[in-house]
Amino acid sequence: KSHISHELWLQWHKGELTGSGEFNLDQLTFRQGAQDWQANAVSGSFYVETLGDNYVLAVPSLDARINQKALALRQLKIFLGQQLGLQAQSLDLATITDFLRVVPLKGALAELRDQLAPYGTLRNISLRLLENDIAVEANLDQVTVGAWKGAPALNNVSGYVKASKLSGFVQLDAQDFAMAFPKLFHE
Repeated sequence: KSHISHELWLQWHKGELTGSGEFNLDQLTFRQGAQDWQANAVSGSFYVETLGDNYVLAVPSLDARINQKALALRQLKIFLGQQLGLQAQSLDLATITDFLRVVPLKGALAELRDQLAPYGTLRNISLRLLENDIAVEANLDQVTVGAWKGAPALNNVSGYVKASKLSGFVQLDAQDFAMAFPKLFHE
């Protein structure tokens, strides 16, 4: 049994769509592959606006408990149209990784999720999908990731990352930063 309440306001003016809304969902249970999902206390708000040739779906707040794990997203924006991308105020990497464990990822994506096993927080995230590239920018707050394909494991990293398919950099601002090179020496 689920109870959903919502409010929705839409406007179409001179070829541009705008709108906003709020939603609440008490409980929802569903199955993805062999995994049961239960969402409780889902609530949030959103708005849609036109920005040039793009639509922006903005979610100022989204709170939920999914499989008894809290999920809180703030200031999420999804850009659709000529520009494809996503912006978010912050993401807890351990929570996102836990959700990705119940998604049926295959091959290299599942391997990447399992080997990196990230935790910590990303802040001020910007992800842009370009014609033949992807661009990512974010502030790192005590982020830890496992070693992957010759790259070292990183522990307690704070700073800034900017990356694309072929290049990138990390500016470190960490007091207790550590690197591990598990594939460098034979045991």
